[in-house]
Formats: sequence, C-alpha cells, structure tokens
Amino acid sequence: FNPGTGANAEVVFGIALQTNGQILVGGDFSNINGVTNNCVARLNSDGSVDSSFNVGQGPDGAVLCIAPQSDGKVVIGGAFSVVNNIVNYGVARLRTDASVDVNFHPATFNTTSIIRLAVQNDQRILIAGMILLFNGTSGTNFPVARLNGDGSFDSSFTWGTVQNTSINKVTDMSLQP
Repeated sequence: FNPGTGANAEVVFGIALQTNGQILVGGDFSNINGVTNNCVARLNSDGSVDSSFNVGQGPDGAVLCIAPQSDGKVVIGGAFSVVNNIVNYGVARLRTDASVDVNFHPATFNTTSIIRLAVQNDQRILIAGMILLFNGTSGTNFPVARLNGDGSFDSSFTWGTVQNTSINKVTDMSLQP
C-alpha cells in the first residue's frame, strides 16, 4: 500500500472502505498524489488514485464524512452547498464514476453541516451534525435525521424535542446490527 504524497492540504476528515477493497477519502483538499480530486477521491487497494472516479469540480466546501452504498454509489456529507454545479446542501450522492446522482433529491436545508452519516441496509441514510430549517420547517433543529433512499426526509424517524439553538449537534454515531 503506497498512498504517495497523499492529500495536498493534509486535511482528511472521512475515510470509508468499499467491499472491493477501494478506499473512499473525503476532506478539504484539491488533489491526492498530485491528481486533481476536489474534496473527495477513491484510492485503489494499493493506494494509487482511481482515475475512473472523477469528481470534476466537486463540492464547494469540505467533505466531512463519506459512506459507500451496497450498489457502489457513495454518499458524502459536509459543509458544502453545491457539488459539480448542482445544489446539494450538506449531503449528496455520487454514482460509481463520481458524477452527481441527479435522481437523489436530498431534503432541503437552510443551514447545515453534516458531520457524520451512515447508510442503513435498507439504503436509508442517517445524517448527524447541525441541521437547521429542514424541509421548510421554520425554526427546526435536527441534530440527527434520516433520509429515504431517494434523499427525501423520512418523517417516520423522530429524534424528539430539541431546543432550537445552533449548539445542538451530534458529532459521531454508529449503526448497530
């Protein structure tokens, strides 16, 4: 395993392993191993950059978390509002070639920073962080929410009552079997 020079900004926030041994990397960088990859990249199992995973312009802000889906698609979360000129506030899904999945319509956020995410076996996506004004629900603060497989807000998942302040956030989570 030889990752070479690694991320140019040396800021990697999220790493995930795909079932085929490839490694997903998210952070606040513009290239890995001298290969342009804005904030998200995929490494082969030997550490080399996977050139078939072309993020293009990528996100306009840091990728703080990254998770593979069982179909090979990749969900990214972070402090961004646009991915490849497509509006995606804090969460987006990439196809296997890293192009934005335009069939994934994430719930609408006003202010957000997705710090952690996890893909459930049923392809629903748990997101955690600081999420304000969710789907137009004024004054709502959800430190944890769940999205359906298409990105829409899953209203069946309830977090309970949360005081509406910007300090309510969740910084880590894990799925239980």
